[in-house]
Amino acid sequence: MATISIASFIRTARKAGMPVNILQVVEKRFKIKTGDENYTNPDTKTITLEPIVGQAIQSATIGKDEQGEAEQVAALYHEAAHAYVILKLDTSSKVKSVFKSAERYYRGAPLISDNLTWKRVRNEDRAALEAISMYVEIRAGAFWRVLDRLTTMTNKLDHDASSAKMAVPRVLNEVAAYQTTMADLVHGYDETYKWWGLGGKQYLVNKPISVGLKKFCDEDLLESKIPDKFHHSQRLAGLYTKVIDRILRISKAGVK
Repeated sequence: MATISIASFIRTARKAGMPVNILQVVEKRFKIKTGDENYTNPDTKTITLEPIVGQAIQSATIGKDEQGEAEQVAALYHEAAHAYVILKLDTSSKVKSVFKSAERYYRGAPLISDNLTWKRVRNEDRAALEAISMYVEIRAGAFWRVLDRLTTMTNKLDHDASSAKMAVPRVLNEVAAYQTTMADLVHGYDETYKWWGLGGKQYLVNKPISVGLKKFCDEDLLESKIPDKFHHSQRLAGLYTKVIDRILRISKAGVK
């Protein structure tokens, strides 16, 4: 298990317009290393990332490859949100209050459980923490993905005019995918057991995130940088305009 630094990624993420405060806080207080799976250990103040995540985070760039590192970036933000909330529960009255409200909200919430609708949340603290982490994960990953793909597309148009023909539907697909992802508000999970702590299985919570918890995630964790609507982000809207302008200029020039 190798210790890794996320300092370079933080610089890249900041330049890309991503929220970085939770990453900075966690980097100072937690040891980050690679291991068999992604998880946060609050007792040892350790975040473990799968090797593929660690490698991607250390070499992440915007606009180099449309496949990008969105999935790995999302995984980092999930664990960072997890660790950040755990830290702040000891020091921040606001985080304590928000989390207590979230626990009440998820207490007894239904679970998506193989059509067995009687399953309910029994560990509301787990459900609340995972709802926060999943919300941050999914939105950070979606923002990185569309930013990376549209930037790559713009760069490609600069030296390969023939790619303009398929660019418009691809741009529209990226915008639609972003909107669809942001519209999904059902996050969090709990773990249930069959007998005497055996046969544990994770089940997704079947309840949308509360208005208050969403506001906390959007404003405090994501720093109001990842909006629900694509065109509400100045960075994404500007990149969209840039791509479309490139396409129109190539079309007027008569490139087939």
